[in-house]
Amino acid sequence: MDATIYLHYISLLFLVLIAFSGLMMVFGENRKFGWGIFLAFTLFAFYELVGLLPPFGITDEILSIIFFVATLIMLMTVMSIGMEKMKKKKKAQKN
Repeated sequence: MDATIYLHYISLLFLVLIAFSGLMMVFGENRKFGWGIFLAFTLFAFYELVGLLPPFGITDEILSIIFFVATLIMLMTVMSIGMEKMKKKKKAQKN
């Protein structure tokens, strides 16, 4: 077994940890953008997992769609975080 395969498993573990961090943001801090982080990184983890395991019968086209959707969700999440920060900054300037 090639040593770099372990990097894939470690990366997969990090993706899962980031996904659960998103859930902690939702339930612990009441941050709605945590749902986006959870969903995007869960899809990224699934995408990575499919690449590590024997063929699932999932076509490359489906995997491309999954990756695209995860990336789009992450883009929307980052934009949501930015908008939240802008609102807080405007609110602080009013006070």
